[in-house]
Amino acid sequence: MIRVFSCLQRHPSSGILYFRRSVPARLRPVFGRTEIKRSLNTCDKKVALPLAMRLNVEVDKLFLNLEKNGPMAKQKLGLITINGLTLPSGAKAESVVVDTGDDEKDVEAAGKLLGIDSATSPPEKSTNLDDSAKLDEVAKKYRDEKVQEGSWRSKTAAEHEALHELLIQVLGNIDVSTIGHKEARQFKETLLKLPANMGKGTYAGKTARQILREDIPESARMSTKTINEKIQRVSSLFGWAVRQGYAQLNPFGGLKMRNQRKASEERAVFDSGDLKKIFDPERFSLEKLRKPFKYWCPLLALYTGARAKEIAQLRVEDVFEQDGIWGIFITPDAGDLKTIGSKRKVPLHPTILDRGFLEYVEQTRVGGHEKLFPEAWDTENGPGDKLSRYFAVYRKKLNIGQLKKGDGMPVKCFHSFRHSFVDGLKQAGADPLKIKQLTGHKDSDITTGRYGKDYPLNELYDVVCLLNFDIP
Repeated sequence: MIRVFSCLQRHPSSGILYFRRSVPARLRPVFGRTEIKRSLNTCDKKVALPLAMRLNVEVDKLFLNLEKNGPMAKQKLGLITINGLTLPSGAKAESVVVDTGDDEKDVEAAGKLLGIDSATSPPEKSTNLDDSAKLDEVAKKYRDEKVQEGSWRSKTAAEHEALHELLIQVLGNIDVSTIGHKEARQFKETLLKLPANMGKGTYAGKTARQILREDIPESARMSTKTINEKIQRVSSLFGWAVRQGYAQLNPFGGLKMRNQRKASEERAVFDSGDLKKIFDPERFSLEKLRKPFKYWCPLLALYTGARAKEIAQLRVEDVFEQDGIWGIFITPDAGDLKTIGSKRKVPLHPTILDRGFLEYVEQTRVGGHEKLFPEAWDTENGPGDKLSRYFAVYRKKLNIGQLKKGDGMPVKCFHSFRHSFVDGLKQAGADPLKIKQLTGHKDSDITTGRYGKDYPLNELYDVVCLLNFDIP
């Protein structure tokens, strides 16, 4: 006999209780499943338990029926038989069969017949929820808290605000407590139809509904990765709303799609041929490029693994010397960083020094500039944007990587320098923990991550010197 408590499971983010029963191995070929799982649509165990007890009994009967009759057509949980039911009129029914053709509706109908309606669907009004909380109000409180606790910088908050505005365009500014799985599916289906750059070009200034009236080619639509990122961000919002008592469930949990590409394939590394084209002295020189940031930033990206923004916002004072080793200090004092762990010191490869980088730093200091690459800041989108856009034009002229979406070429961009840096160290046999420290990635291991201290600069310098790119 299966205990009912063992059949109850709570969803980790939404808190909703589920009924789960494993199908015996001998019955799986007939039943067509390894387990039975049904949402009880409530977070209250006292409310969920009666329905779980009934479901448990009916599942036992179903398994006995399958064993008794031998191999037969697949049966589903939706056919529920309730024995000894007393109807509201006082009449008694020996046996009532519930079979609407939909498993979820069967559970809901069975709950209503059993007089436990609150176990199958959330009540329209709940004293535990702030039913008057509109979506825009809850989203703003969520963003404000993230900024106040230091988890987000202003740019991250602005990105989430734009996404929340899109969510409101699709669903309307409705009460958060009324948003369920239907609305979550609606938002996901809308994302599947929208273009990747809906705030730019011909789409700039238009609402989602206006854009959807246009004929958007599939090649211009959002990638699976982008859609999943947006769904995950909205799911985080609703997870917070559940914890704060604004909603009873997070309907966006588990909506992400499977990405068919491996993470290592989303952005490709620059191969030897690419690097020779990019750094060909015939086009890649201070005289040819004229603006210093176009010359030094790609080199720094290749030999330090730093992100475009991290490089573009460097200050003159962030280039330092310690015990005879030169390096750059990537710090939030210079500007926003992606994560707390992004703060780090990276030693400079001899190739960077041999090309005269320290002389450039000194010239910039003498010129009275605080920023190491002042021209890279000439954009309203912040440091890194101008650098990324310049390099996109540069590599396309060289026919490197994807020239337009859907052309079948590997995705290569300025961030590919970071991938090349990591791959170069990996192929050279560098310690993975040292690679993580150099790139600002968190060490998730409880022992080495929490208790282990950072490697000293001289040891990291030895690792960086393992890089041997074949560039002119």
